[in-house]
Amino acid sequence: MQKGFFLNVTISLLLLTGSLSQAGELVCLQDLGTLGNGSNSEALWINNSGHVVGWSDTISDPDNTEPHAFLWKSSGGMQDLGTLDGGSSSFAVGINNSGQVVGRSDTAEGRTRAFLWENDSMQDLGTLGGSASEAYAINDAGQVVGRSLIAGDVAWHAFLWQNGVMHDLGTLGGTNSDAFAINDEGQIVGVSDTTGDVEFHAVLWESDGEMLDLGTLGGSNSLANMINDTGQVVGWANTPDNLKHAVLWQNDLVLDLGTLGNGTESVAYAINNEGQIVGTSTYTSDALLFHAVLWQNDLILDLGTLGNGTESVAYAINDEGQIVGASDTTDDQEFHAFLSSRCIKGLPWLMLLLD
Repeated sequence: MQKGFFLNVTISLLLLTGSLSQAGELVCLQDLGTLGNGSNSEALWINNSGHVVGWSDTISDPDNTEPHAFLWKSSGGMQDLGTLDGGSSSFAVGINNSGQVVGRSDTAEGRTRAFLWENDSMQDLGTLGGSASEAYAINDAGQVVGRSLIAGDVAWHAFLWQNGVMHDLGTLGGTNSDAFAINDEGQIVGVSDTTGDVEFHAVLWESDGEMLDLGTLGGSNSLANMINDTGQVVGWANTPDNLKHAVLWQNDLVLDLGTLGNGTESVAYAINNEGQIVGTSTYTSDALLFHAVLWQNDLILDLGTLGNGTESVAYAINDEGQIVGASDTTDDQEFHAFLSSRCIKGLPWLMLLLD
């Protein structure tokens, strides 16, 4: 589906649908619905308590959808987190195990700002001197990472926000950088332009501030989306023939995670502390159609879609093995946030994957 990491429940109905993975297990996805009369939604992160964050359209008008950040809990459904200072839209991207939420929101003045939501209040995290910022992740220590325009709005730089102060993480010699994830050890991953801005590479910022180029699969570009608490990093990298493949960086190696069946491209978005990886992959050689996937025990498993939808993507997995993402619905006219769930019949599907 690749509708984008940022596409720029009072639950209406829980739809349990089953699809067979490549290895034959029955996978069940729960439709989390939307806010109000909205048509589309995406679930972007989940903590270990099963609390889900993302965004949803709030009205059905295709020319004025007003997406808002949401927090979903099984006990209360989908909660609208609102916006900063009366802005029109917001997107929640990360949540830690304390329930602190981060993302980005428009303000009433039309600016885009990184926010921290806690105790039913949304805080503007400021910028690195420019006019805009976006937050992507928060760890259990409350450290926030993302990107901000620097003074003069000449470039985006990755930032670390802690104790009320936003710190510039710099670049690999190029113009722009982004920080997408931070683990509980304070290690940060993301992407940076290299010198000359011809290429961009996945990067790791160690907790002492050292910045490391993680390299590629022999192609030009790469990007790191997530790091777990053991230091394993996932994302994607170009192959020598310029295809985009999901990768795992560990022990100074760049490991190609491959694709579904005859698919040609894949992306890994998240890895939990058990080493389970989720993302998306094309599943045919003649069409750029993507399905959500799980990599585990040297297998790649197709998580299917909601109903008879065509495409899906998995964005996050917690340490309990719960997966969230988004999928086209049956008629492919909408796409909705989903949460992996137990099937009505049989064992939980993830139990079938254990060693």
